[in-house]
Amino acid sequence: MTKILHIEASPRGAESKSNEIARAHVEALRQRNGGSQVDTLDLWREPLPEFDGNSAAAKLTFFGVGELSGAKKTAWDRIVEITERFKAADHYVIGAPIWTAAFPIGSSSISTSSRNPVCCSGSIRPRVISAC
Repeated sequence: MTKILHIEASPRGAESKSNEIARAHVEALRQRNGGSQVDTLDLWREPLPEFDGNSAAAKLTFFGVGELSGAKKTAWDRIVEITERFKAADHYVIGAPIWTAAFPIGSSSISTSSRNPVCCSGSIRPRVISAC
């Protein structure tokens, strides 16, 4: 079964035109692929991992600096959880608002955490990305 990660990046929720367009695109993909599984990541309503001191220190443990325990492990576990959602998807659909010369804070936060090379090691399949 095809898996779609639908990223809602607009803070306006149901009132957002970009989210509305993205939802329509997700539905079209589902119909075309015979009922895909959809995982929706709402960047404004889900607690996103912050890339803070604990996260940075956790990342360094993979390079031999310190131990992955306590607050560092908790921070890293959340980053891995989000990253696994990206790795599991065959398609990404991103509903992002148009902001003059900027991206919403959730968009940049999730991109920093999920593209981490330590989390993304292993088998990475090519994916289709649709931005709405």
